Amino acid sequence: MPTYYHTQKKHSGNNIFGRSTLQKSAANVFPVGYHPVNANEQILNVALMLLGAGLFACVLGSISSIAMGYDASGRLFKQKVDELKEYMNWRSLEPITQRKIMKYFNLKYRGKYFDESSLLNEMNDSLRMEIAVHNCKELISKVPFLRRVQNDGRDDLFAGRIASALQPCYYVAGDILFLQGEIGNEMVGKCISIASTFEDVKKKVEEIYAERMEKIRLEEEARKLTLAKDFLSKLSFLCRREGDGRDVEWIKSFAALMVPAFFDAEEIIFSEGDKGQDMYIIHSGKVDTYVEGQKVATLIDGDHFGGEYSLKLFEPFKIAEEFAMIHTELRGVTVIAAASCVLYKVSHASFTKMLNEFESMKRLINELFPIPDREGDSDDDQ
Repeated sequence: MPTYYHTQKKHSGNNIFGRSTLQKSAANVFPVGYHPVNANEQILNVALMLLGAGLFACVLGSISSIAMGYDASGRLFKQKVDELKEYMNWRSLEPITQRKIMKYFNLKYRGKYFDESSLLNEMNDSLRMEIAVHNCKELISKVPFLRRVQNDGRDDLFAGRIASALQPCYYVAGDILFLQGEIGNEMVGKCISIASTFEDVKKKVEEIYAERMEKIRLEEEARKLTLAKDFLSKLSFLCRREGDGRDVEWIKSFAALMVPAFFDAEEIIFSEGDKGQDMYIIHSGKVDTYVEGQKVATLIDGDHFGGEYSLKLFEPFKIAEEFAMIHTELRGVTVIAAASCVLYKVSHASFTKMLNEFESMKRLINELFPIPDREGDSDDDQ
């Protein structure tokens, strides 16, 4: 009996020690001001501490989840901007370029980063069209030929197709949208494709297009007529003053021969030794002329080249007169665009054909610029 009692007392002491140790360990992790006395209080205290810790973790996790979900697009934008800045520094981009890039991103995303294409691809066509109309409704209403108010039940369908065809483009100050001389067909192609199923819109677009093209044609004719008057007045042998009522017709006929030509900076217009068949008049821009690789002159708005060059202009090089508009001789100079240029050219073939309608001018020019006799050379070749 004493032995059994001693063993039971020993086990009881171990249980008390274990509960006390568990309670003190939990109290060290989750500090409490209350210290339990008996075993039941210790067990209850440990259970409540664990329950409280679990509730605290749930609340903390919920708050973290809400914080992470709040303004997620703004957080992604900041992350994208940080990544962009790191990239620009790694590439050592110029400060001006960096500022333009930052302006572009701020303009495009406006502080919110969305993968819009992925979001829209997960929607059906009807929802995408509805969103497109919402985004572009105000813009479409400002374009006369894109406004359709027929009240036949197809107005919304037309607006939806137009809005779906529009693609957002973003540009900052200094960006090039397109260059003069490029063929622009983005807007026209899409509008014609959509308008083909809407006869009233198609008719309206065709009327507006024809009206604007006629306006452009008249402006172009007026521009060419002004250039022709200025050019012909500079050359006495081409300035017709016979007073027979055809002097104005001569100017208009010459203006009709002028064909626009566009060249980018550093583009070669023609090279020394090429066969000269065209003469050029500069409407805007400037060109540099070279002889044997040396720059000899810079020509600007209103000047002409590829026609006649005076000995005085290129006196150090003793260049003979060249008039490609009248005779197709080899070029004596190389001409390179120094900036983007809008030129008008007159070909030898068209000018010769025009002279057949003005006999007096034809005789004068043939006297001043006689055609070299090549018949002997031709006979030898045969």
